[in-house]
Amino acid sequence: MSSKPETGRKAWRWRFKPRHAVIGGIFLAGLALFADGLWIKGKAVVAQIMLDHAFLASAETGSPQKPWAWADIKPFARISAPRIGAENVVLDNVSGEALAFGPGHLPDSAKPGEAGSAVFSAHRDTHFKWLGDLRKDDLVVVETADGTRRQYRIRRAWVAKYDAPGIDRHAPEHLLVLTTCWPLDATLRSDWRYIVEGVETKAAEADQAI
Repeated sequence: MSSKPETGRKAWRWRFKPRHAVIGGIFLAGLALFADGLWIKGKAVVAQIMLDHAFLASAETGSPQKPWAWADIKPFARISAPRIGAENVVLDNVSGEALAFGPGHLPDSAKPGEAGSAVFSAHRDTHFKWLGDLRKDDLVVVETADGTRRQYRIRRAWVAKYDAPGIDRHAPEHLLVLTTCWPLDATLRSDWRYIVEGVETKAAEADQAI
């Protein structure tokens, strides 16, 4: 009788085990979270480009323009921090959907140029990622669609609970308040807010300080 020669090795066969399902599930979950993170950040960047075009169109036409046909948001202003090279177009509300595309102006807060606090809010991992880089005496510029530019000098920053932020909405001064979640390097939901406050300064005074 003929027989196959023995090689001295046993044939390897893969056998499914419960731990394989667990490992595979963890891998797919991690991949999904990674893709979701990229999507959120990518959407934030693309939205700002479209909002910038809408902001320029609003300035040219004299009336607010939608960034895309089905949008229920409009550009409210452009905010920039010259020292650190940061710039964002601000939206006219702070709904969860709106904040995915850009910083929002709190509707019941003051408008730039009015007495009180003009409050702008954004996510810490996208549009207000630069908030932690601001320092005391930095200048922040707010330009509205009518071409008016106002400059604010940063004077303080603090951390507070969302329901007791210490923002004086009826202050006699013209204030700019920028808020985002705290800690700045975290991603989970938080009840704490990082708050930066600036006071409006005259253009001549700002130019002398640069």
